Amino acid sequence: TPKITAKNSYQIPAEVEEVLRDCTTSDTVLYLPNRQLSRDLYEKVNKALTNLGGKWNKQRRGHVFEGDAQAKLDAVLSSGVAVNEKTLFQAFYTPADIAEQMVDLAAIEGGECVLEPSAGEGSLIAAVLAKVDTEVLAYEINPQAVAKISARFPSYQVQVRQADFLTVTDFQGCYSCVL
Repeated sequence: TPKITAKNSYQIPAEVEEVLRDCTTSDTVLYLPNRQLSRDLYEKVNKALTNLGGKWNKQRRGHVFEGDAQAKLDAVLSSGVAVNEKTLFQAFYTPADIAEQMVDLAAIEGGECVLEPSAGEGSLIAAVLAKVDTEVLAYEINPQAVAKISARFPSYQVQVRQADFLTVTDFQGCYSCVL
C-alpha cells in the first residue's frame, strides 16, 4: 500500500485551513469564500485544492473535482493534509486516442484474454472493448479507481482486482495480450 509522504501530500497551514473552513460546495464544485485573499494565501489554498484533485474552472467560478467536493473538503479538514492521489498511486492516465492506437497495434482478436496490470481510469479497457469482444483482467492499486472501473464496466467481460500488480504473487492465467 502506498505511503503518504511529503512528495505526495501538502500539510495544510493554519491560514489555509481557515479559508477552507469558509468554503462552500455544490456537488463537484468547491467555492472559495467571498472575500479577497492575498496572492500568497490564494496560492497556498490553490496548492491544497490542486493536490486534492481540484481544477479551477473560470466559468463555474470554483474548483471542480471528479467526485464529491464536500467529501474532499471534509477529508482535508479532518486530516490537515491534502493528499495528491495521482502522485500517491503513481497515476499516469492513458489518453483515449493513445489507448486506441495501442489496441490497434496490439491487433487483439475476439476471444483472446487481455491483461491490464495498471488500469487507472480504464481507458485501455474501454479501447479494447470498443474494438473486440474479449475478456479483460485488470489490476489497479487505487481503491477509488477500482470502484469507478467496476461501475463503468459492469459486464462479465471485465474483472478488476484492487492490488499493486508488481506485488501479486498468486497470479494465474494465460493472456494473449498485456496492455
